[in-house]
Amino acid sequence: MSKKKKLILSKAEGLIPELRFPKFSENWDIISVAEMCDVHRGGAFSKADMDENGSKPCIHYGELFTKYNEVITDVFSKTNNSDGFKSEVGDILMPSSDVTPDGLAKASAIMLDDVILGGDMNILRPKGNFNSIFLAYLLNHSKREIIKLVSGTTVKHIYPSQIITCQLPIVNNKSEQNKIASCLSSLDEVIAAHNQKLDTLKDHKKGLMQNLFPQEGEKVPKYRFKEFVKDGDWVKTKLRDLGEFIGGGTPSRANSEYWIGNIPWISSSDISEDDIHNISITQFINKNAIKESATKIIPKGSVLFVSRVGVGKLAINTDNELCTSQD
Repeated sequence: MSKKKKLILSKAEGLIPELRFPKFSENWDIISVAEMCDVHRGGAFSKADMDENGSKPCIHYGELFTKYNEVITDVFSKTNNSDGFKSEVGDILMPSSDVTPDGLAKASAIMLDDVILGGDMNILRPKGNFNSIFLAYLLNHSKREIIKLVSGTTVKHIYPSQIITCQLPIVNNKSEQNKIASCLSSLDEVIAAHNQKLDTLKDHKKGLMQNLFPQEGEKVPKYRFKEFVKDGDWVKTKLRDLGEFIGGGTPSRANSEYWIGNIPWISSSDISEDDIHNISITQFINKNAIKESATKIIPKGSVLFVSRVGVGKLAINTDNELCTSQD
């Protein structure tokens, strides 16, 4: 098998997929990325070259983190710069620089020709009998193997010479590759459709809130439930008149015994940006920690307001009494 390393496939050793389509039984092999793809670097194209009125579709490496998943069938940006590396259908795009190693273990198969690809990007061009969408999913599944190859301190990098050495499990049967790629991409399409519905609902909620609360300079909302239409104007009230303000604190981390208990303790990072009912509780303290620090018990049903790091985030502790940090 030339350079290929034949595997003795065994479920006990985890060398074959736990889930497999019934008609496939061919052995998987481990081969290097060099045997699967030619690897190129993106061209001399930067974010400054992006132009919404440009004539050529383009992808900046930063968009791989924010706009694209495993399959790219549409491009959002344009440029007039033709100096970048041009895509071919089936190329696999991976960032070559990021502040975290995890960010470099991200692959997207582009199904479009002649898209200008910027710098700080590795382009894997499959050769031979490989489905590029299958490879993109495989690369994303193999994060640990890719992260091992990353170099750099403050900014992390991965270069073509490093990527080509990565060893990955592969099945040579193109039909099985196609089946896996089709299954996963179909699921992504369902997820995308649900996300679109979610975005629509969020927009609907935003519109409702604008109509259910009085706008600046108004004393009644634009929309009011019929049983409250005759209840008169809304009245401005100071927050201090609506309830008691309770501060928080952090028990000393130097005393590990404080952090052995059953009383939930949260900081600002445990409160969600967009869900007032989502509080992540992972840390617990005891009564001694409360007695010997500034933190206090917050009654169930209280409104939690972040005043420092992440200022403005809100939550309601509907389920538990808890303690908070000074944030």
